[in-house]
Amino acid sequence: MNAKNAKLYGKRALSLFLFAAGIIVISRLLQYPLVDDTASQSRVTFHDYYETNPIDILFVGPSHSVHIIDAVQMTDQSGEAVFNLSTKGQLIEETYSLIKDAVENRGIRRICCELSITRLKKVETEQTAVYIVTDYYKNALERAKLIFKLMPTGAYLNTLSLRRGMDPLSFSISKPFRILKKKQDPAYTGYQGTDLYKGRGEWAKYDSPFDAKGFAYNVKTSAINHFTTKNIDQERLNHIRKIIRVCRENNTQLVFYIPPYSEVYMQEFEEYWEITDLVKKLVLEEGAVLIDLNLVKDEYLSLNASDFYELDHANSYAGERISAFLMQYLREPEGDYFQDTIEEKYPDQDAVTAVAYLAEFQTDRGIFYKAGDIKGTLQEVKLTVRPQGYHPIKAQAGMWAVTYDPESDSYTEGEEVTGTVINDQITEFTIPGEDFGNDYLIRLYDPDTKEQIYRAYTRFDKD
Repeated sequence: MNAKNAKLYGKRALSLFLFAAGIIVISRLLQYPLVDDTASQSRVTFHDYYETNPIDILFVGPSHSVHIIDAVQMTDQSGEAVFNLSTKGQLIEETYSLIKDAVENRGIRRICCELSITRLKKVETEQTAVYIVTDYYKNALERAKLIFKLMPTGAYLNTLSLRRGMDPLSFSISKPFRILKKKQDPAYTGYQGTDLYKGRGEWAKYDSPFDAKGFAYNVKTSAINHFTTKNIDQERLNHIRKIIRVCRENNTQLVFYIPPYSEVYMQEFEEYWEITDLVKKLVLEEGAVLIDLNLVKDEYLSLNASDFYELDHANSYAGERISAFLMQYLREPEGDYFQDTIEEKYPDQDAVTAVAYLAEFQTDRGIFYKAGDIKGTLQEVKLTVRPQGYHPIKAQAGMWAVTYDPESDSYTEGEEVTGTVINDQITEFTIPGEDFGNDYLIRLYDPDTKEQIYRAYTRFDKD
């Protein structure tokens, strides 16, 4: 190549670079008035993370830990600076990246990493989960690695510049002014978050639709997984190894923990224990530490149905006890805290643990199986009701319409709903569409003795 051509190509390369840089700069300038991140939790979490120094113990992981790792409580109780860098939907690739950055660039020497088996499944990347981390991740190189590895090609520019929140079809002239006004709020400029932000990365969630004395659930709920060991992404298993190795190379103490799941979740997820045992074996082979919060002895941690806001997510009431136990474990890891098997943790393997039902929501636009999916006019709801347990349990069901009085926190029984016994486990009911949002009482009876063995109050308009 002669000097003339080299100069020409150099000018063209420079022009392309300046053009691309200009696009990115313009996009960044447009973000402030066009992208509404005033409700973003990760904006506040990552700001606090970078402002907090030192951090003695860092918790990292997906949504289970967002609400149960009370870093403020743990810091107050232990005198060590604890931070919770968990985010909703966090992938194991993102967890690895955050840990790598923490130990290599921030010098954090104690890591507690959630290992959720649900994050190991082969699934198409949920783009919002990537945005939640990369929007406010200051390590530009690691941020770029996540974007280009996890996102489809068509999303690169959107991720690097205008990203989520920019929907040209919903744009209006007044929108930028509304966003600018919201961003003048001291809660936004001061990174205060909402009243649910407890500080140090924890966002409280105290909901619980489940009653410790008895509850019912839709078997089609998305809160229960049904994948098998064949659906596990081997690359995500490899990222567990990467986490172990990067911590070892940087002399960082690492503890993996499996988050708590409801008893019903572990029963209904058919290969839960096979997948869990596979993960435990991998960690053991790599010489790392993993603790299972589902096998903690009751004297140290006891959870029931009301401690969960979904069947696979514990709430912040439970989080206070979970955090206290984790800090106890970190102080004295040699204690005798764990049962060896689920049979030891839950010895009554013959008991009913919930009412399970399959709902068919019949509308003029077809049949739907989740209340949140219903389209059209609801005509009737067909319900197939059975007892939930560790194995099939014989029972016949009865159902009554009830009225709830919030002042006395009690129910008044109304008319009985006629059911049809299908077999010694299943009873079917039908309720009209106009009664969809009412409260109901379901009782389960032993078909031989006719004695009540379980009862639950429920509504069928909740998934």
